Amino acid sequence: MQAPTRMAWVLALAVTCGGSHAATEQDALVLLSNPLSDLDRFSADFDSDHDLGPEGDVERDTLALQPVFSVPVSAAWRVVSRTRLPIVDTGGHSGLGDLYETLFVTPRERSEIAWAIGSTVRFDTASVPELSAGGWGAGPALALVQREKADVSGLMIARVWPLERGSGDVWRLEGFTTWNRDGVGVSLELDAQYDTQTRETTCPISIGVSRVVRSGALFVNIGARARYFVDVPVDKGPWGLGITLTLVNAFEGR
Repeated sequence: MQAPTRMAWVLALAVTCGGSHAATEQDALVLLSNPLSDLDRFSADFDSDHDLGPEGDVERDTLALQPVFSVPVSAAWRVVSRTRLPIVDTGGHSGLGDLYETLFVTPRERSEIAWAIGSTVRFDTASVPELSAGGWGAGPALALVQREKADVSGLMIARVWPLERGSGDVWRLEGFTTWNRDGVGVSLELDAQYDTQTRETTCPISIGVSRVVRSGALFVNIGARARYFVDVPVDKGPWGLGITLTLVNAFEGR
């Protein structure tokens, strides 16, 4: 198989949805705002954090690849798989970070309030120790999402216990609210993490805007955000900028 043909297959697999459908840009945006929706998608997030290090003279760039898939397992339940693989460049170190895989079990019946329980596994895939969050780890995860018309809010909490003594024992809390109008979304997000070993808290708050457009057989969600770290260790960045690109296959209305 020639290289262009292989690349075409990879892209097709990345954006193809199985059984989850919407007709308009607004429908797609509302479903993309819900981390527990049955809409399969592939996202690439790029973040640039500034003023890192004790002297505030270090920058960190992170490209995170994040496929999300929903798989029915019975008439009443489905599993949502959320993967995050970061590629990091700090100037002094670059390469893969730790891969996170979260599996949620959630009811298939749609309602204004959705809930899910599951687990998060941290894989020790970091290229160098400086890019690792602490090696292998695993723990429970919970999620609660509320949808009111086109607006979506939610909380996700996870605990990752280290499989090796003395590293990477963290709590993580994600909270968000997204207001969606005519294919344009405005979001406010919190992504807090507490390491019980180092007793360090990292708490960035971000505000972002996104737009869904249709390109042939694809819906494309393009977003930008700015964030500020309200609680941060001395070697982390106090502010950052980011962009998001999400691809999802065209589908019928709901």
